[in-house]
Amino acid sequence: MTDTILVLRDGGIVTVVLNRPEKLNALTKPMWQRLGAVFEELSADDSIRCVVIRGAGTKSFAPGNDISEFENERANVEQAQTYGRIMYRTIDAISNCRHPVVAMIHGICVGGGLEIAGWRTSASAANPRASACRSRTSASRWPTARFAR
Repeated sequence: MTDTILVLRDGGIVTVVLNRPEKLNALTKPMWQRLGAVFEELSADDSIRCVVIRGAGTKSFAPGNDISEFENERANVEQAQTYGRIMYRTIDAISNCRHPVVAMIHGICVGGGLEIAGWRTSASAANPRASACRSRTSASRWPTARFAR
């Protein structure tokens, strides 16, 4: 199985890669969990000067959640609330990272991908064709996470 969250180090610069290019880097529940844990670990590391987050490949930063898993992972209110809490914890870990975070955006960046790129990061469009938009449901800031607070 391929690691869907890669952590690459080059001196004091760390690059975190959303690594599901075959699905345009759509995020799964395990990816949200791992991404949060990675940012918590990176925040505690004194040797880091900057964190770059990007999607694998050049087609997409991330289109948000992989909706193919919703039938099993978000089929009822309890599951949706649990999923929302995981997403919220991850966004919180990114926004509370004590190092500068730069989102390097190639291609598509919508939904949950835009939430990641927009929370306390400096977004950088690495491609003039990069596109980002916020869906109507995410405009209210994590509709499923509102239960988690």
